[in-house]
Amino acid sequence: MQIYSSPLTVSAMNAPGIAFQSVRIYNGRVYYTVQHAHIKQVGVYSRDIYAHQAPKNEMQNTDYTIGTRINVYGGECMCVCPHGIIFANAPTHTLVMVKNNVYTTLVGNGAYCYADVVYNGYDNTITYVCEHITTHNQHIERYNFTTKKTTTIATGADFYHCPTVWQGDTAWLEWDKTAMPWDNSRIVKNGTVVSAGCGHFQPYFCRSGDLYYVKDTGLYHHIYCNGKNITATVHMDFYMPLWVYGMRTFTVVGGTLVAIGSKDGIWHMGTVSDGQFTPMVFKNTPASEFLSLHSTGNSVGFMAKYPDAPDTVHTLHIKTADSTVIQSTVIHTANRLPLPEEYISNPRAIHFTNGDGDLVQAFYYPPKNPHMAPDILPPLLVKSHGGPTGQTTNSYNNKIQFWTSRGFAVLDVNYSGSTGFGSTYRNRLNGRWGELDVSDLAYGVRYCIDNGLCHKQQVCISGSSAGGYAVLCALCAYPDIFKAGCSIYGIGNLHTLVNDTHKFEAQYLDTLIAPYPTHKHIYDTRSPIRHTQKLKTPILILQGTEDPVVPPNQAREIYTALTHRHIPTALILYQGEGHGFKNPQAKAHSLYAEQQFYQFVFNTTPPDYPINAITTLAFT
Repeated sequence: MQIYSSPLTVSAMNAPGIAFQSVRIYNGRVYYTVQHAHIKQVGVYSRDIYAHQAPKNEMQNTDYTIGTRINVYGGECMCVCPHGIIFANAPTHTLVMVKNNVYTTLVGNGAYCYADVVYNGYDNTITYVCEHITTHNQHIERYNFTTKKTTTIATGADFYHCPTVWQGDTAWLEWDKTAMPWDNSRIVKNGTVVSAGCGHFQPYFCRSGDLYYVKDTGLYHHIYCNGKNITATVHMDFYMPLWVYGMRTFTVVGGTLVAIGSKDGIWHMGTVSDGQFTPMVFKNTPASEFLSLHSTGNSVGFMAKYPDAPDTVHTLHIKTADSTVIQSTVIHTANRLPLPEEYISNPRAIHFTNGDGDLVQAFYYPPKNPHMAPDILPPLLVKSHGGPTGQTTNSYNNKIQFWTSRGFAVLDVNYSGSTGFGSTYRNRLNGRWGELDVSDLAYGVRYCIDNGLCHKQQVCISGSSAGGYAVLCALCAYPDIFKAGCSIYGIGNLHTLVNDTHKFEAQYLDTLIAPYPTHKHIYDTRSPIRHTQKLKTPILILQGTEDPVVPPNQAREIYTALTHRHIPTALILYQGEGHGFKNPQAKAHSLYAEQQFYQFVFNTTPPDYPINAITTLAFT
């Protein structure tokens, strides 16, 4: 295996930079959250909607940072209103208002997490979701700026999402812990259920008082208005799985519905009129993802991602008479990409048939390095996304370009169960997690081998969380296909996961596998820790010590089983990291550790960390 030198180094990946998270438009200005890697703060910038003036830093006190741990995974918690910018302050677990760099605590004593704040000028209030940090019980609450008092609006359900207000009306999404929100949830308006019995997403009052929301039709997640499917003839999915708060796939601008939808795993932005979706055409590089959609007046704000360009905060200005875009403005561009153009691999979507005869989509990234020798079959790294209810896209990703710029090909698979392809595609995995998704990965490798896209003796597999579970399952089921693996906070023991996981996912596996404990034998069958006798492939295990979703003891179980069987392995514990590494140094180290492990497996080059040992690392 030849590893090529790449400009995507640790210092390049850790260079001071910014990342965008959420976008709001208010009173002729775009407000957007900015994460500063070098000062570890999530703050707010603003700029006029036509970008005539320079961006303004609205949060200059770095003691405050926007963030929430609601439902473990968090999400957006920021709104803008006449009183100022309202946000969840991560260090204190309070709702704080800032205006002209003056900070005022509005709600909270450190006992709750907050999300989905929305302002209502009709009664001068904000409405938001609360979660107790110990019991994890949730409710919807309202704070009145006039009386300075709070009122509980909704309680009794296990989970709440996306409250929306119009004059005296309030609507929201709720569900019970016996199901995930994409399987069974409810849209509620003023305490009355208006839609139930399937998955829902993003209730939203437009300025006329019409209530919009997304609903699973059994084929696709479509947009409804006052109970009517207004996208019934559109073969697209207008849905994002509710792992975090603040996701939106549509907004109403005047009388124009602007929406983002996924067709065969590719995201598009367009307008919906008379039941038809008309894509918008963007100049230069077409965006691959559109996030945090928000509108006021005739303007729409959002964050855009691209396959080969840095992220942007964007505004569109709509001519409502005929729904045409009259101006497109880039508000802020993130730091330039750390790779020169000649090193950036552009993916292509491929499709292959799995063992059930169904089509599976994946993105194939060819190796890209100007110093590579020609006509040599590259090693292949197979990536399995997390979730498993989730989706991989073709947006630029350092964690993929790291490999392609060093001479690897990468296969990033949207296995059965992924979102963005319609309900049938997603529901394939029900009852078959750990089997069908893993089989899809193996069939993807065979496609690449049969089509001359990789070296069949240098196939590696890597994944995190549910993707890490797929890695372990694949190495048990297909040891002759995969020659090395890396499990990143991956699940090894399903029994442990059921007993130790958090409230949000407490019964997730009832659908993915079978109801527990009635079908404990199936959990035995699907747990990689029960099948270590099948393992013969070297495995690197990367784990955070503070992971509440996949406890570190699962990583130790797999490590111990491998060492007992004398299979080369290493366990690296990252001190203070949770489910998803946050520290830039930990992120970078984990990539280099994985690279060195593959070099060890294929070239017997000793890595900088000990093999067959546990290493604990702490980064400040």
